[in-house]
Amino acid sequence: MAFRIQWHPMGLGVMSLAGLVMLGCGGGSSSPAPMPQPPVATTTSVQVNLGDSPADWIMAFGMTVNSIKLTGSDGSTVETVPVASPMEMMQLMANVQPVSSLAVTRGTYTQATVSFSAVTMGYLDPVSHTYKQKTMAGPYAATVPFNPVMTVGTTPLALSLDMDMGSSVAIDGSGNVTLAPVMTASMAPVSGTGTNPWLGTMQHRVGVVSSVSGPQFTMGAMMGMQQVTFTTNASTQFTGSGLAAMGSMATGMMVNVDAALQADGSILAQRVEAMGAGASGMMGGGLVTAITGNPPTQISLAANSGQGGGMMPSGIAGTLTVTLPAATPYSYDADGVDLANLPFTPAFGAASLAKGQRVEVVSTAGMMGGGMMGGSGSLTASQVRLEQQGLHGLVSAYAASGSQGAFTLTLSSDSAFTTLTGANTVQVYQQAGTQLRGLTTLANGDNVQVRGLLFDDAGTYKLVSTWIASTADLVTPPAAASTTTVQVNMGDAPADWIMAFGMNVNAITLTQAGGGTVNVVPSTSPMEMMQLMANVQPVSSVALTQGTYTQAMVTFSGVSMGYMDPVALAYKQKTLAGPFTATVPFSPAMTVGTSPMALSFDMDMGASVAIDGSGNVTLTPVMTATTGTASGTGTNPWLGTMQRRTGVISAVSGSQFSMGSMMGMQQATFKTDANTTFAGTGFTGMGSMAAAMMVNVDAALQADGTYLAQRVESMGIGSGGMMGGGVVTTITGNPPTQVTVAMGSGQGGGMMTSSIAAALSVTIPAATPYSFDADGVDLTNLPFVPTFSAATLTKGQRIEVPSASGMMGGGMMGGSSSLGASQVRLVQQGMHGLVSNYTASGSQAVFTLTLPTGSAFTTLTGATTVQVYRQAGTQLHGAASFANGDDVQVRGLLFHDAGVYRLVASWITAP
Repeated sequence: MAFRIQWHPMGLGVMSLAGLVMLGCGGGSSSPAPMPQPPVATTTSVQVNLGDSPADWIMAFGMTVNSIKLTGSDGSTVETVPVASPMEMMQLMANVQPVSSLAVTRGTYTQATVSFSAVTMGYLDPVSHTYKQKTMAGPYAATVPFNPVMTVGTTPLALSLDMDMGSSVAIDGSGNVTLAPVMTASMAPVSGTGTNPWLGTMQHRVGVVSSVSGPQFTMGAMMGMQQVTFTTNASTQFTGSGLAAMGSMATGMMVNVDAALQADGSILAQRVEAMGAGASGMMGGGLVTAITGNPPTQISLAANSGQGGGMMPSGIAGTLTVTLPAATPYSYDADGVDLANLPFTPAFGAASLAKGQRVEVVSTAGMMGGGMMGGSGSLTASQVRLEQQGLHGLVSAYAASGSQGAFTLTLSSDSAFTTLTGANTVQVYQQAGTQLRGLTTLANGDNVQVRGLLFDDAGTYKLVSTWIASTADLVTPPAAASTTTVQVNMGDAPADWIMAFGMNVNAITLTQAGGGTVNVVPSTSPMEMMQLMANVQPVSSVALTQGTYTQAMVTFSGVSMGYMDPVALAYKQKTLAGPFTATVPFSPAMTVGTSPMALSFDMDMGASVAIDGSGNVTLTPVMTATTGTASGTGTNPWLGTMQRRTGVISAVSGSQFSMGSMMGMQQATFKTDANTTFAGTGFTGMGSMAAAMMVNVDAALQADGTYLAQRVESMGIGSGGMMGGGVVTTITGNPPTQVTVAMGSGQGGGMMTSSIAAALSVTIPAATPYSFDADGVDLTNLPFVPTFSAATLTKGQRIEVPSASGMMGGGMMGGSSSLGASQVRLVQQGMHGLVSNYTASGSQAVFTLTLPTGSAFTTLTGATTVQVYRQAGTQLHGAASFANGDDVQVRGLLFHDAGVYRLVASWITAP
């Protein structure tokens, strides 16, 4: 078997020259030479398919198949993949799709060797419940024994290779993915008809027509078999706008084809549908992960299919953002689905679009920006169509009626569908047209994969099945049993002369007791440290493998520092590129068990940063670490809560919303319940929340690793607005018409992380409203009346300034910029000093805080002391009580009352 593949078999008879020569001497003659016989055919067509057995936590798995080599019984090999072919596996649950179709030399084959690379995987993190993407370069290989051996005879075959995702892919608590592919094989003679892909058919093959010739056309596809020529006949159905027959087919047209491999090796198109994308259009498909608006105006997809302008194989498992104009038509693809005699009316429209459904979106305009860049892309829908998808679980409540049946499919506990939608069951309908694979009947307790159209009927997921296939067992990812959520916080102990200190946290690498390491900062996170005096804020929240950890290495860069020069008495800014590192021993060692934790790093600014008389700044970071078990309630950030997290809503779904922030943890998803408080003008609950809204969130890490929003406040800023915050350094006018702020926080239009420590000039119109943020501050039974207004605004106070119009000039350019205030709000700040004149009265106390020499606050305001009020609601950290002479940090609202600075404390901590 020296040659096993014959791409274009041809038989050409060649007559011997001797048979044409007659001998003339002596009148003799020879007998006629025998006519040559046509060569005996030595090849048969084989369709090579790929499919998957599920790992329920994975939503998309793209890879490039480089080679599938068959090994013959004589040891020779045959390559069955003529060109590298991208595939997406997770859409193939209870299905297979062809990667090639070719002529293979007849004989016996014992195994296949599959090689692939360029893996892109998308999954829902079981702890954070956020969609994540992983890329793995490879290459990877799997040897697949054939048992029994595969015999290629005279009848075309379908060879189907099934990748066991549950056994092949594992993920640990730090998000590290390992891949060791495990595959099985099955083979069967092709049927030439029907819709069974394991018998040589192909369903819903989407591609672009490259040539048309008589009754044949050739199509190229992004996924799977790259080029295929189809034959049509009188039985071929043509559908879709403007496609009535072969005569209306043209090159550049995007079509959707059902076909079957024939006995002669040709592929007969059973059904051809025009997708209506146009020559420059495209199609993108995937699972709906987020829906914005009611009716929907935008959806996000975990991409698992595509074709046309801007779609690339590297976009698989990326995020596709789809804009839905009001007139967008919705439909469902009923091809191959028996929808007769159902107990509900199948419907798919704007009102019944739901998370977890698989859709294909056609856009006549193509991808915005030219393509799926950086794992994401966007498009505007011309149509949205519900497509078949697979789900996996256990059968219960099975009830049959004639040729039909219905049952409840209970999903695996780690199912991405359950994590995404909150539904752990789906109602499945077995129809007369439903096909079974690997079983002949259904019974309660069966472990199955189902495939079909998934409808959302009045809040209940109902799947009308085309296929029901047997599955060996449910698969649970290792992460679910071996990881615990840890909130990683950053805070600071003060250097009193510094007013702002911005930096980019690049990595926090934990060392395990066994020597392994794990980075707990998945993406670079900017932080401003000086606003964190007597406080911490989260930089990340990760699923961490349970065990013992001995130290951390913190790496940061891009430092931007603002300070009051003690000689010039002027505000100055310094930038330090870095990178800088600090090794932080854990004493005692940190043990991650089954309860969520908070790991808090405190940067000692006084020991870390120095400045000489010439203004030269040196930075050698010194940090300490503490841990605490997450409380799930309250306002203690060292126990896994977060206070006043400002960000912009990116997605809203049911009782959950996702938010992106400029500072600290970049993305977070929050759930709400009946106890969640909603504040702000016109903001009464989740029904009034929308994407692009700027909000301020208090939340607590829960036992299941989710975040429960305790309080959500609308900042009252539209999509073009912004918020800038910091310490007031100058005031112009009486009443004030302008203030200058040393930037310490911000969000929205024009704000950039490089803005931190810069000077922000704020214009204050006469009608600007003033307020103070009393969230978390006990203001009862004070000996003065807390007020904040144009008359009491003063230097040294920390304020936030929302602006409906955004930054003037487009952003913080050259370290400074300006905005017009829509409101001015006093917010909490930290101060540091020595306690004196401590007087307690019941659950309250008052003392004088004497500030250190060189304090920026003293330099700025001339005040050397601040009156501090400890209230019943004031919390203590690092000490059980305080007394005269104690060195403390205090945090709260700083009022200016008749020339006296008075701080009402929410926290008092020991440095």
